[in-house]
Amino acid sequence: MTGSPLRELRGFAGLYLGLFVAPPDYQQGDAYRIMFVHVPSAWMSLCVYSILAGAGAVALIWRVKVAEVVAAASAPIGAAFTALGLAFSGAAVSSNAGTRCRRGFP
Repeated sequence: MTGSPLRELRGFAGLYLGLFVAPPDYQQGDAYRIMFVHVPSAWMSLCVYSILAGAGAVALIWRVKVAEVVAAASAPIGAAFTALGLAFSGAAVSSNAGTRCRRGFP
């Protein structure tokens, strides 16, 4: 099942604008652009894992077979978003290392 070409074009345009056209931040420079990928992928992984937990509970309590299929199908999707979020999280931490100390926070 694929999306419409207009939807894919808008998605790629949004990624291009967010990662390459947006002006740099005055404190972090270009490193803040990592948040445009890291935060949505982290939220999507939480959403998918919540669906997985709900479907798993329905499958265990009421023995609904469709819930087992939903749980099995959502596990790799959640793992992919988690891996993407963790990959960009490491990039954000390494590029912003020491920024708290320079601003005067403890």
